[in-house]
Amino acid sequence: MLKRVLPFILTLIVGVALGNLGRAFRPQASEDHAVVPPAELGVADDETVFNACQVTRKAIILYKPSPGYTDEARLNHATGTVVLRAVLSASGQVKEIMPLERQPYGLTEAAIDAAQRIRFSPALKNGRPVSQYATIEYRFDMY
Repeated sequence: MLKRVLPFILTLIVGVALGNLGRAFRPQASEDHAVVPPAELGVADDETVFNACQVTRKAIILYKPSPGYTDEARLNHATGTVVLRAVLSASGQVKEIMPLERQPYGLTEAAIDAAQRIRFSPALKNGRPVSQYATIEYRFDMY
């Protein structure tokens, strides 16, 4: 019986050890549940920024303008996705836009410019408008 149980126990121990090792390289709180202090984002001290899972109703994007290609990107047949992280504020403004995934030839800047023009209905927490983090993606494809 020991021959059958021992490999299982060793596999379990190694799995737990590797799982804990992986956690050592990750942030303490998961990105979905972490609240970054407003001061670190340059947001007013009295404005807490929530993740989507922490609000009663998520922000609703009403208008997301298309960024368009830059001439340089078109000449170089650039394709790809720009991923941005932004704060959709309680006041209805897009703030603190930070690129998470960039593209060359001015596409990242074009995506940031477009993101600044997004119109949305702010997130609600207990019936009160609040600021929320959002991940915004712009896909650039040559047709």
